[in-house]
Amino acid sequence: MGTPITQPKLLLVEGKDEVKLFEKLISDLGLVDIEIRSVLGKTKFRDNIATLPRLSGFGQVVSLGMVRDADKDPSGAFSSLRDALEAAGLPRPTKPLQSAGDTPKVTVMILPDRERQGMLEDICLDSVREDPAMLCVDQYFQCLSEQIKDLPHNLAKARVRAFLASMEWLEETHFEYFQQYLTECPAEPSRIPSVAKAHVFLASRYKPDLDLGIAAKAGYWRLDNPAFEQVRQFLKTL
Repeated sequence: MGTPITQPKLLLVEGKDEVKLFEKLISDLGLVDIEIRSVLGKTKFRDNIATLPRLSGFGQVVSLGMVRDADKDPSGAFSSLRDALEAAGLPRPTKPLQSAGDTPKVTVMILPDRERQGMLEDICLDSVREDPAMLCVDQYFQCLSEQIKDLPHNLAKARVRAFLASMEWLEETHFEYFQQYLTECPAEPSRIPSVAKAHVFLASRYKPDLDLGIAAKAGYWRLDNPAFEQVRQFLKTL
């Protein structure tokens, strides 16, 4: 965060994974004047916001946007960012998606929205709700709930991992062949690629490793889906 700011609009997000996903969104929207920076974790927002006014180039920033997951407390997530802005002497919005101040104008977005618990992963999953693979993902986690005592602590991240395992499989076998195979042949576990099975198994673990950004750039998430409409509007109005 200590390097000079080079664009008139600055967007702060939680992690490097979010940087990649928002880069793809911004590119798809044709926006060219937004610089994205990771604060390296939601607990680091306060420290990074405090240093903003001292960064070279901040005086030329006309719009500052911040994106944070709601997790279990949307109101608390917003209040935390608002308190950090106050401590840094920066404008404080009274509501998510409602801008405050001028040069910079400050806007905060809480994901998936201001009222719902969750995170960016929930929006990604909403965008592929109609994908045929999601039926299998739902069945998988229903099976897990019946077979093991403790489900993954973060179900949204685990469901993302399971869905992305289906994408890896479909890339290797091609969607048309996959559909034909399911129609004409009984399920044969030995025919399922080991890499895909390993990823699905990892989805049942406590903290699956994943990369939303790479998945976005690969086209796995439907960034033009209505699930992302509020995010797209937020970026357009920065």
